[in-house]
Amino acid sequence: MRIASSTQAWSALSAALVSLGAALSMLGCGDENSTHGRRITLHTEIAADPEISSEFTTGRAWRVTLSKAAVSLASLYYFDGVLSMVRSSPPRETNAERFAKLLGIGVAHAHPGHYRAGNAMGQMLDPSNVDLLAGTTTLADGTGVTGFFRSARFTLGDTPQGAASDALDGHAATAEGVAEKDGAIVFFRVSADYADVAKSVAGGRVDGCGFDPIDVQADGTITVSVKPSVWFFLIDFGDVSPGTADEPTVIAAGSTAQIAFALGVVQSSAYRFRYSK
Repeated sequence: MRIASSTQAWSALSAALVSLGAALSMLGCGDENSTHGRRITLHTEIAADPEISSEFTTGRAWRVTLSKAAVSLASLYYFDGVLSMVRSSPPRETNAERFAKLLGIGVAHAHPGHYRAGNAMGQMLDPSNVDLLAGTTTLADGTGVTGFFRSARFTLGDTPQGAASDALDGHAATAEGVAEKDGAIVFFRVSADYADVAKSVAGGRVDGCGFDPIDVQADGTITVSVKPSVWFFLIDFGDVSPGTADEPTVIAAGSTAQIAFALGVVQSSAYRFRYSK
């Protein structure tokens, strides 16, 4: 089934993948909501999941190989709130899940149970652009307090700057590559603007991201892993013209495929955090 227009699609999806943390105020270390522990320095780095260097399969069974991928990062926050809670009834279906049903696929619940961010345990506030195919990128140091880290927030940037600015070309996230299915081959370029992601998550804040639970008691490094296959999970390339390796098809803003990409970029499961000494 096809979406009639981009306006209708965004109207139907205006609350898609709404971050539960968007209703929370921005929490900073040391404010009245924070756990008062010993201050620590948190070095920060970001890298794509290893899948980016090989082929991965989307929810629509397209095999995708990426040649470019970049994301604009505004800030990171770490919390002690637990992601999964026991509940007696199934979670309510989201607009994003209804959209996925229109495409004929299912999606896992991004926020099982009633997620509450809880206390802010750390933060990294320096914006940066990241070339996800460049390996591990070192970001600015952040600060934090000792205690349990259990979840996180990834905030997408609205003013791309830094080393990957050219690749982003003003977008919040972009990717280029080839998709194959049943003999069809599509060379593509797709992007999501900050205005696109802000239709789904307030202020570009992707809340409820997974953080490998740990009791942090010393300075260390926060590593953020970006899983690009989640960005592409909802996309069907069937209506995208084939393009060529030299001139990939630029997927039009407001098209079903571009909207699906923008929704994938704000999925909390696309970003995973861990701490190491």
